[in-house]
Amino acid sequence: MTNTMWGGRFAAGPAAIMERINASIDFDKRLFAQDIAGSKAHAAMLTRQGILRPEDGAAIERGLDQILQEIEGGKFTFKTALEDIHMNVEARLKEIIGERDGPLGRALYLSRPIQITDPACLSCHTTPEETPASVVKAYGTTGGYGWKLNEIIGAQIVSVPMSLPIENANRAFYTFIGSLAGVFVVLFIILNVMLSFLIVGPITQMSGAADKISTGDMDIPELADSGRDEVALLARSFNRMRRSLEKAITLIDEK
Repeated sequence: MTNTMWGGRFAAGPAAIMERINASIDFDKRLFAQDIAGSKAHAAMLTRQGILRPEDGAAIERGLDQILQEIEGGKFTFKTALEDIHMNVEARLKEIIGERDGPLGRALYLSRPIQITDPACLSCHTTPEETPASVVKAYGTTGGYGWKLNEIIGAQIVSVPMSLPIENANRAFYTFIGSLAGVFVVLFIILNVMLSFLIVGPITQMSGAADKISTGDMDIPELADSGRDEVALLARSFNRMRRSLEKAITLIDEK
């Protein structure tokens, strides 16, 4: 049997009808959210007690969140052979996450059991006496025998040093931050140019005109006052004030 709760106690699995009777996954799969929440709480408790490392607890929580999304999105495959919702979630969690110490340091790994499900395999792996002579001659009589149907005889493990995904993640992060910083720099330059052209420039021109008028110089041209924004309104007011002041000075001079 594949990772059943009692699988280590028996050499062979039950009959198909007994497997269907024993499995509760058809109805308790509706409790997936509660089961995952309980597993997350248990992992959090183990982390607080120092039994799990914080990074391992965080990895378990991320894996359980992914399983929750898979179930809610209809992408999770429930297996009757795993009997109930908890065993289904646990088996999938083992496929998603894994971390161990290796020759190159901490490594992420994915492990799956190698199970004998094809009766044809037993023709070469039961006993040396029942194995074809050519196989015995090639591989000897000391290993690879005594296999039984549905027995797990090994594990397939694929591991990747954590330095590799961390390096890729850092590269992606720095690329994102660099791109974001570049966008902000370009926006800052554009906003600065627009601010200078639309606001700072006209205000500086008005300041210079006001300074000349205050000294009696009325020969300056009127300011551009086209538009409906506040700067254009200020320019129109300034021009009107200049004309009024010029008329007042002319009347004074005539008298």
